[in-house]
Amino acid sequence: CVLLTIPGLFVVTYFVPDEHKEGGSYEHVTGYLKKLDSIGHLMIVVDDNGTETVIDTRRIYDIDLR
Repeated sequence: CVLLTIPGLFVVTYFVPDEHKEGGSYEHVTGYLKKLDSIGHLMIVVDDNGTETVIDTRRIYDIDLR
């Protein structure tokens, strides 16, 4: 069991597979950690506008603390 604490603002870089062909792209989201589900492999990040982004934690490439 790993306890993850991300205080404040951070940037997550994660891979998004292409739905139509092999490959995909790397996306970035800046925000605050709302929820981390280690069993379901999900991270929910909320930005300053209140927009929530759900990220599969198995596809995270980098987390940059601000």
